[in-house]
Amino acid sequence: GLAAALGGVAFLIADAATTYAVWSEQQDPDNTDRAYILMIIAMVLWGLGGGVVSGPIQALYADSIPTGGRSKYYLYLTV
Repeated sequence: GLAAALGGVAFLIADAATTYAVWSEQQDPDNTDRAYILMIIAMVLWGLGGGVVSGPIQALYADSIPTGGRSKYYLYLTV
């Protein structure tokens, strides 16, 4: 729904901001302050997008696993 769309938009903007911060710093090495601030903003957006998207996805994953079998499937998810 709306939360997933907002998370996707946050990821899209974070990706663009990260790419631009790295590219702009390579083009102008004296530009580290602006690139650093942009990278911080991008990291906030990565965290926001991850929190919005990963929370509901983890809940759906947990609800789709039969009772008593979650530990096995969470092991598969994390390994």
